[in-house]
Amino acid sequence: AAGSASATTQRAAHGDAPATGAAAADAAQAPPKVPPPKVVLFPYDTAVVTIIDDDKPGTFEFARSHHRVEETADHVAIVVQRRDGSDGEIIVGYRTKEISLSDPVTVNGSPLTVNRAGSSSPAPGGAAGSEPGDAAAAAAAAAYKPVKHGEGFVTFRKGETEATIRLAITPPEPGQLLDIGPVSFQVQLYIPDRLDGTPQGAEVGEMTSTIVTITGDEEVHRVVSQVASAMANSLEAFSVETDTWTEQFKEAVQFKVDDDENIALAATLYVATFGWKVLFSMVPPTSYCNGYATFCAALCMIAVLTAAIGDIASMLGCVIGIPDALSAITIVALGTSLPDFFASKVAAVNDEHADASIGNVTGSNSVNVFLGLGLPWLLSAIYHAARGTKYVVYAGTLTFSVGVFAVCAIIALAVIGIRRLPFVADGELGGPTGLKHASGALFISLWMLYILLSALQAFNLIAFFPAEVTAR
Repeated sequence: AAGSASATTQRAAHGDAPATGAAAADAAQAPPKVPPPKVVLFPYDTAVVTIIDDDKPGTFEFARSHHRVEETADHVAIVVQRRDGSDGEIIVGYRTKEISLSDPVTVNGSPLTVNRAGSSSPAPGGAAGSEPGDAAAAAAAAAYKPVKHGEGFVTFRKGETEATIRLAITPPEPGQLLDIGPVSFQVQLYIPDRLDGTPQGAEVGEMTSTIVTITGDEEVHRVVSQVASAMANSLEAFSVETDTWTEQFKEAVQFKVDDDENIALAATLYVATFGWKVLFSMVPPTSYCNGYATFCAALCMIAVLTAAIGDIASMLGCVIGIPDALSAITIVALGTSLPDFFASKVAAVNDEHADASIGNVTGSNSVNVFLGLGLPWLLSAIYHAARGTKYVVYAGTLTFSVGVFAVCAIIALAVIGIRRLPFVADGELGGPTGLKHASGALFISLWMLYILLSALQAFNLIAFFPAEVTAR
């Protein structure tokens, strides 16, 4: 019966007759037939199997006779191979050797002519040739030592057939090898004796020496040359170094226009700054007293100019009816803060990070507060103490102005902190266009709010704090 059911199932599967009863149930439970997978032979249908004689210690030699590395590499990897056996633990020694000019070297039975400041190449006719080098190049090459010559060891354990020697390379100066040529040194292989003086039983093969040549990276040299040229041009354009007063006066009165500069704008600035350039040309040149004379004279002229600006601003405020406190935070502050404004703008555009632009503002204000206020107060206190008088400073609207400034500063710092969040702007400066414009408008609004509230307080239109007198 079982054989009959099986035959019936096979016939149903082939379409001979429909399966009924138990045969149909067996056919429903049977797994579906899967066609056999297709097997494809790739082109590499054979393999080479090497049987190592592990009863002998083997023969040791370098895998390559010549290694070439670029000057940007920090090491060179030299492979040592073990052939004809892999029994036992063998210690293989190597030593580095400096190659002198026109020093004949035999590698793998072929003589090579290797110049320490040149390249290595087979000697014609199997004889060691010589090529005289330039004396300056030879001296420069002798000054550069790519490796610290000495000896080292590499251990082959039982069954190991390959090991790597890694030699640290001292990088040359950028572009140095393009001037003196490639620099080469030699690495030699030998089998040392055991500590008790008995031989290890291993031998060295034919390739017991290899040459390592360090070549100059032309791409690195090209980039370094471009950067050096750009830096030299920038330093020359912004250099303030002068040798004589005559040179300074000539530069002050000379009209210069860059290729990409607007001539009308340049002419306007030239006329507006002509008097100041001539005035500051009286500062001693930087070549005098290693620049100390220039530094001291410039500080004195800045002090005189600052005092003049303060007096002029006070007189202007008196003429147009502005209190000194208001003219100080508007006219004087704008005039003395414009250099910091342009410096921060340039730093924000050119620098990768916002540290320079923001640090310039905080650093400038710290100098104004700690040194600009502390030093005059100290000198005044010493002067009045020496005369036996009391030094009194009337606060006026200082408390209110400082309070408003502190609130605005806290808001500004909070905005900068919020902008650093990844889902906001991920940075203090820049970001999406709308966010940039909104942040800039907010900061300008804070400045205008500070000026407005300070002006209202100065004109006694609002009064949150009573007048204070501070005596020291």
